[in-house]
Amino acid sequence: MAGTAALELGLEVMLSRACRRPFETPSGHVVRCGSRLKAECEGCSALHVGDWRSIIRSGVFDAGTGYRFFLLTLTAPSFGAVHHVPREPGKRDLCKCGKRHSNEVDAGLRGVPVDLADYDYAGQVAWNAASGRLWDATRARLRALLPSLAFASVREWQARGALHLHVLIRVEAKDAQKVPVVQAGKKRRSVPVITALVGAVTARGDDGITVCWGANVDCRPVRADQATGRTIWYLTKAVGYLTKDVADGGGGHSLAGVEHWRRMDHAARRHRCPGCQRRRHRVLACGALLHRQWGARSHVVSVSRPSRDGSRPGWSLTGLTRARQREARLKWVRENFPMSESEIREAATARLARNQEASALLAALARKRKSATQSLVSVTASAGPPSHAG
Repeated sequence: MAGTAALELGLEVMLSRACRRPFETPSGHVVRCGSRLKAECEGCSALHVGDWRSIIRSGVFDAGTGYRFFLLTLTAPSFGAVHHVPREPGKRDLCKCGKRHSNEVDAGLRGVPVDLADYDYAGQVAWNAASGRLWDATRARLRALLPSLAFASVREWQARGALHLHVLIRVEAKDAQKVPVVQAGKKRRSVPVITALVGAVTARGDDGITVCWGANVDCRPVRADQATGRTIWYLTKAVGYLTKDVADGGGGHSLAGVEHWRRMDHAARRHRCPGCQRRRHRVLACGALLHRQWGARSHVVSVSRPSRDGSRPGWSLTGLTRARQREARLKWVRENFPMSESEIREAATARLARNQEASALLAALARKRKSATQSLVSVTASAGPPSHAG
């Protein structure tokens, strides 16, 4: 048993570093799958997160002292009351349902509507689908106010299944004078000019309705030192969160939680996007990604690009991009491991075969473990409750 556990652990460590689903190109090269989903390929998703971490850090620590930074948080509006379950152990807050939930017992209710029948699932899916247009309109308004604006944005899932946006904004010091910072609390500062501007932005959804941000818009200044380091850590954590499957983003194991996600899936399939309208699909969804992701069109991590006339730099002042990172990795491999094209092809093919064999073995071990667990459960159930002599 100990040998099996060690083998399984070794396989997991190996697969966490390598690509689980490499494929062969028509030219004969074996390349990574490049998936951003951790459930599909842990190695490629870790590479994806590391690349974005470097890009986000580059836009801050390569900027110098002539810039100011702000963290903008944008949330979705309410589509119905949801259960409030605190994340801190031992804390019990009063929920809108009238009960006090705890993280130890009621974690499966976090984000689940208080009344499933009264919750606006269609509205939430439609808002998720239109959130990209809403951010485009918001970005245009912010850039009209702050011409030197550059940003790094991360879109994250809330527990209820609605998207919200974290944006790290960088502006030149002269532009920062247009958005004064005020003391909003004992330990909190705010930028009311930006929050008021963002609160007035609207966009048009797929069904023609007008969408806007929720009431919990927050903008606060951050310093380009340890405070910004913590902000980048939080954004990087959100990037890592986005590499998961959308179904992993929420949903407890309670019956109400399962029903909530089922209704979200149903609303996403019934939503009619421009693709459905163009193909005249009135009943069946057109197959676009948003119908499988509760209205989200993609896992979005984005940074601003340089202007075409060169008057405004992009987020990374050194021009760091994922394409350049891939080129740097390829250059390093070629310089440190000189091999001919045939040797590279043979080594890649052999590694592909080893990865496939290891994946198959790991899947077989998982099936055996699941089968043993099910057998144990059935035997325990057939034995009935324990009897107590006395």
